[in-house]
Amino acid sequence: MPRDRGSGAALAAAMALALALLFAAAGCGGENGDGGEVARYPLEIYYANGAYIAGGLSESRLAGPIKSSLSMSGPDGNPYLALVDEVLREAPPDDLPDGSATMVDDGIGFRGVRVEDGTAYVDISSEGPDGKPLSGGSMEEDLLILQISLSLIDSFDEVKRVQFLVDGEVRESLMGHMDASEPFDRESFEGYGL
Repeated sequence: MPRDRGSGAALAAAMALALALLFAAAGCGGENGDGGEVARYPLEIYYANGAYIAGGLSESRLAGPIKSSLSMSGPDGNPYLALVDEVLREAPPDDLPDGSATMVDDGIGFRGVRVEDGTAYVDISSEGPDGKPLSGGSMEEDLLILQISLSLIDSFDEVKRVQFLVDGEVRESLMGHMDASEPFDRESFEGYGL
């Protein structure tokens, strides 16, 4: 039986409320089980718009932003890497246009993400976790760059632009179609129907 799109959001909201009440009752608040602080990051994430993927049925290449959050504990947590390598791998919410998808699939491997002087350096491996070389068509490359860049820029105030690296080095392109030799900022995507 098909699942009603509204019921998924209601169930998720009910589960989130139940977890919040459970943590409040247990006294966990802003600490992890070891007494360490838990950092919470509000996120604004994007997904590839299914209507655009289906043949330009939408002017907007991305669906979003979707408000979300990320909780991390410990001094070694990297919220930038967690956003691109964990959060963006998740399936998009049901309330987005049909066919909306994440471009961060099993073929994309991340070596790290660091932020320096307003630039997030996203280091992608030339070989994905699936053992295949980094590759894709022009639409895949375009949407991958767009999804990661805007999700980082809109989620973290300290990120003003995103520079992609492949195996630690600036390359002309990630997959052979788009110039990725310079950092992307929000203005880089003017005319993208965002």
